[in-house]
Amino acid sequence: MNNHVGYNHRLGDYNNVVLGTDGIGSDMFEELKFAFFKHRDAGGSMWPDSFTRFLWNGNRLLARNFGKQFGRVEAGYQADLTICDYMPPTPFVGDNLPGHLAFGLGSSSVHSVMVDGVMVYEDRQFPFDIEPIFADARKAAKKMWARMDALK
Repeated sequence: MNNHVGYNHRLGDYNNVVLGTDGIGSDMFEELKFAFFKHRDAGGSMWPDSFTRFLWNGNRLLARNFGKQFGRVEAGYQADLTICDYMPPTPFVGDNLPGHLAFGLGSSSVHSVMVDGVMVYEDRQFPFDIEPIFADARKAAKKMWARMDALK
């Protein structure tokens, strides 16, 4: 929506739709919500379960490109987990997980994250100092904007 690339009204006709970002943000909870609500606003008939499947399809794409298995908690799969604190306002069962993803859960629910068996975010904190990383990012962004302004 930000880049005005339009909306594909035939989204439901495709088998391999994958949700992702263009790098501006990294909040996949928000991406699912935006995709679902944009679809509904455009008159689409799909419900949150379709968009949850699109999100899960990313696991297949990762497997194809990296030769590893993602998306399950079982032997032979990457130990990547997101642990959320979430107080569901309605019953929370497997069949309504997509609705809770679209209408309830959000990135503020994330408590801990494990990547390849290593906790990279635990108890809502990174195990390293993020300020130097953010400071470098601000410097890089300032340079990038200066170069973009020079192109005007």
